[in-house]
Amino acid sequence: MRAGFARREITPAYSTQMAGFDRRTLPSAGTRDPLYVSVLAAEDDRGAFLFCSFDLLGVDNTLCGRIRKEAAERFGIAEDRVISAATHTHSAPGVHFAGRSQFDQAYADRLVGETMAAAETALCGLEESELSVTETTVTGVASRRNKGREGAQFPMPLLVFRFRREKDTLTLCRFACHSTVFDERNLLFSADLPGAARELVGEKSIFFNGACADMSTRFTRMDSSPEELARLGGLLAEGVLNAPEGEICEKLHIRTASETIFLSRPGGLEGEVKEKLLAALREKAAACTDKQAWREYDSRIAVLERQNVQPEPARPVYIAAADFGAFVLLTLPFETGSEDCEDLESSLSAAAGKPVYLFCYAGGYDGYLPSGAPLTADSSYEDIASRYGEGTRQKVWECAKRCILGVK
Repeated sequence: MRAGFARREITPAYSTQMAGFDRRTLPSAGTRDPLYVSVLAAEDDRGAFLFCSFDLLGVDNTLCGRIRKEAAERFGIAEDRVISAATHTHSAPGVHFAGRSQFDQAYADRLVGETMAAAETALCGLEESELSVTETTVTGVASRRNKGREGAQFPMPLLVFRFRREKDTLTLCRFACHSTVFDERNLLFSADLPGAARELVGEKSIFFNGACADMSTRFTRMDSSPEELARLGGLLAEGVLNAPEGEICEKLHIRTASETIFLSRPGGLEGEVKEKLLAALREKAAACTDKQAWREYDSRIAVLERQNVQPEPARPVYIAAADFGAFVLLTLPFETGSEDCEDLESSLSAAAGKPVYLFCYAGGYDGYLPSGAPLTADSSYEDIASRYGEGTRQKVWECAKRCILGVK
């Protein structure tokens, strides 16, 4: 297999609306560190495959579709051989989501253009490589925020792919944590956690996010400062650099499958039901003495305090699988819970007869995948924030299995 790498800067040159926090209403005020699109290209007997990772909160269905089509037209790459995903930094612009009031067509065009430029460089730099995969964990970076401080030493999973070429190594890392070292007070663009780790791992590295709907730095960060970003980014980088070597994958190939399903989104809670839930959450928040635990209740309240959310017709959701021979990558456009990910990867690996690894925020950005449980004051932020209704989770899991078994 051959591999190549390139990246291009995508930091806006002007002030924009920022994404990621309901309580942040002010626009950006500058840049702390640059945002990039990073592209790793791999090639087998059927042609090239592109991994495109953006230092953004998410990359929506429209943008991902444009990138797939551009790659097909410019480079002859089959559309389901292009993965576009976001690292989910909450210190990035929020103006590239199509259909939103502050959508910036020029910035969306720039994202596509810079991605194609990076892809061209990566494809021109393809060299023979050996691929190894290893799994490890790193402690002290992330915890399951719904569990409170008791989970602060949670061993966050890391998945490290190493494309070893004659003169260098290209590293692809799947971590599992909300990129939120900087909180809603921050108005400076930043790649946040994976950006800080990338500075230490090396510029020929690309980070993807896994199932981190309930994973964040809420109970592991000491504050929201550049120093704390460097500390946590250092821990993440150390985990990547010190990961076991892993065995070289033999008989590599890339076989793909994809499917678009349509999911409806009902309207948000209204009337007495909404007011009762808000009252119960405000009561819990008022009684909470731990500031970070209080943030969990406040985030749920902020979601419910949004303007009335109207129901939407069925919308396309893109799911894809790529079989590399020794393992399979599955992409979902959702924020997925860590325990859900463990269950899904386990069942799909058994069905596929090889490891299946989940990449989230990929192929689109469709928010939180709900558990399907009734909403109460004890429901997670993820369930309260989700726009999808009953039965969605099962439909997504069934589609994922079809993709895994349909790879050819």
